[in-house]
Amino acid sequence: MVEDESLVAMLLETILEDMGCTPVGPISNIDEALSTLAGGVEIDAA
Repeated sequence: MVEDESLVAMLLETILEDMGCTPVGPISNIDEALSTLAGGVEIDAA
């Protein structure tokens, strides 16, 4: 997930983990997100 507000990111991460997801991040901007994806991280939702 890409979220620049740290408290919102932490809340979303907790919600996703409670749903059985494994969040990638935290990632706070699009450049970090693109770099992470280019590094070969597998994602199954966006």
